Amino acid sequence: MTVAYLGLIRPFFDYLYPLKVLILIPSVNPGQGGPVVVLEQFARYQARDGDRLHVVSFDDPSTESAREFPYPLTALGPCPTFYGYTTKLEPWLHAHAKNYDVVVVHGIWQYHSLATWRVLSGVPVPYVVYTHGMLDPGHNKVSRRKQLKKQIYWWLAEFWVLRRAAAVFFTTEQEQRIATKGMWPLRWRRAEIVPYGLEQPPENSQEQREIFLKLFPGLRGRRILLFLGRFDPKKGARMLMKAFAERAEAHPEVTLVMVGPDDENEGSVLRALVPERLRDRVVWTGLMLGDEKWGAFRSAEAFVIPSYTENYCIAAVEALACGLPVLMSDKVNIHSLVEAHGAGYVEKDNVAGCSRLLDRWLATPKAEWTAMGASALKCYRKEFQIEDAYRCYREALVRVAKAASPSIHKP
Repeated sequence: MTVAYLGLIRPFFDYLYPLKVLILIPSVNPGQGGPVVVLEQFARYQARDGDRLHVVSFDDPSTESAREFPYPLTALGPCPTFYGYTTKLEPWLHAHAKNYDVVVVHGIWQYHSLATWRVLSGVPVPYVVYTHGMLDPGHNKVSRRKQLKKQIYWWLAEFWVLRRAAAVFFTTEQEQRIATKGMWPLRWRRAEIVPYGLEQPPENSQEQREIFLKLFPGLRGRRILLFLGRFDPKKGARMLMKAFAERAEAHPEVTLVMVGPDDENEGSVLRALVPERLRDRVVWTGLMLGDEKWGAFRSAEAFVIPSYTENYCIAAVEALACGLPVLMSDKVNIHSLVEAHGAGYVEKDNVAGCSRLLDRWLATPKAEWTAMGASALKCYRKEFQIEDAYRCYREALVRVAKAASPSIHKP
């Protein structure tokens, strides 16, 4: 009886004993996508629980995102290439990694994961790898030369990074399942499902809407179809442009709003796909954060993400949290949850599928679409609350830390 009782209360004791966590991530620039958003939200809860955090990135320390990052940060950049190689990282890890209970590596295919494996292979400190969908075989739909280079790098480096890790974190069961169809061979000690989560957006929805519409007054009274994310070919925005152009003249009340950074010049490709006669029907805002971003969600009628491959899509969850139904491809790994809750529409990741998404939205009666908005909010509250995601994350870190050092956190 006593043993069973202790087994029930033991997880609660773990929160009374703070962890020392070292986090490696390529960049803390919010324009780089979801991982840094998740990192910051988890960090707020870890700080509440008394955990000591330190983040290492490849950012130039003089950049605004590095200077204003709200947690202890060592920025080792600038690095001349996307790979992020720097001679500073391994010496830093040799000097400091032993001071932490667990190391969290966000992402693979860059130098930070290789350096962690190289250094921690000789240090009794466990590390975990949060893959963030980077093992999705959809990423391998590239040139044969690039795919071969990736496979060779896998054999030389990333296979061993994951093989040595104390655990590999996947955000969904779908991500873990499709990861096994990616690179070969594939081995890890243990896999953990550690979902993303999202804090409830600020509730001043009307103020947010006004902030956005003051920036773009021509959007008042329009039916807004919102795309928000990095302009990357994998996001499917090229076929979105084609599908929108085919329907725009029959629906003059609709405007497509494109929100996001254009770090790879994909935006110029997308702009060229918009016919001259429809240029005023597509609005390009650039990167938006804070109330401006939330105002875009609050002003839209539908959110669209027709990606060829998408691990989680934080922006789609942000849309759901605003009560905004989503239109997504079946390659977004949370599509089954959206479909199960009636929080949007899901189709194939091709031009025909993207066209059907727009047709289904445009054909849905207003009352039914309003009901889907309520379902979107329920979907967020049921599946994507930050508290539930954080609990999974921290309990996984505690298990890893305790397995490496059983003396840690003995209640």
